[in-house]
Amino acid sequence: LLSRIEAGLVTVKRKPVDFCKLFRETTEQAIDEFRSAAVTYTVQDVYDSLMLQFDPNILTRILHEVVSLSARYTRVGTLAVRYVYRKDTLTLVVEDTGQGIPPSIFRRIFEPHIGEDYTMQEQGKHLSGLEIPICKALVNLVGGDIDIDSDPGRGTTTYVQLNVAKAEEQGTAHEEEMK
Repeated sequence: LLSRIEAGLVTVKRKPVDFCKLFRETTEQAIDEFRSAAVTYTVQDVYDSLMLQFDPNILTRILHEVVSLSARYTRVGTLAVRYVYRKDTLTLVVEDTGQGIPPSIFRRIFEPHIGEDYTMQEQGKHLSGLEIPICKALVNLVGGDIDIDSDPGRGTTTYVQLNVAKAEEQGTAHEEEMK
């Protein structure tokens, strides 16, 4: 996928998307892959519906990767996923109290093919070191930005900022969230 993005072979196909539905489904699926009874999961969704013009495949891939990476490395503590939509900007925030990212890896987190120090087998699933570079390439493809803060032993926070256009219908905020 990374090679296809870099070669200009991946196109953005924007269409009206109910972001809230996509957010709920994708977040729950990513968390369920690594769910632990020792972790408290918080998913903050402040709208019933939020119609945005965006490529649903790209948005799903970005959200799934950042949430599943946090869920994979948070075996105890908390994992919180939320978003903020303001002035045609959607910001996804994933915070965890997982193991954090070692400095040797963090310095090169956005580089593809990180190498043997990042390639590992865990729970029968292979982590290639391409997950975050692919996310960054997808975020760049749609004109967004990704930033990661990490403190080894204390956790990681990932911020993904995306430029989105409003679709025809806007959702309403949950009443209890507005109080």
